[in-house]
Amino acid sequence: MARPYSKLRSLLLENDITQADLCEMMNRSKRYITLRFTARYSWPQHEMYFLMDLLNYPYDKMHELFPKEGKKIS
Repeated sequence: MARPYSKLRSLLLENDITQADLCEMMNRSKRYITLRFTARYSWPQHEMYFLMDLLNYPYDKMHELFPKEGKKIS
């Protein structure tokens, strides 16, 4: 089974951005970020846009980084 938000995770890794870096950039706790990456809580829209800007990812492809419930739908 694929991990939630796998494309987002991959892009962060490609850009050498760790979860700890993300916590600092977003001024959030490790637990907060972990709960989003495990799809226990959804990402707020303003944070989705922040991450897309950070990764220089086009807004019209938001669904690729933030699929429903963190999982790609076949």
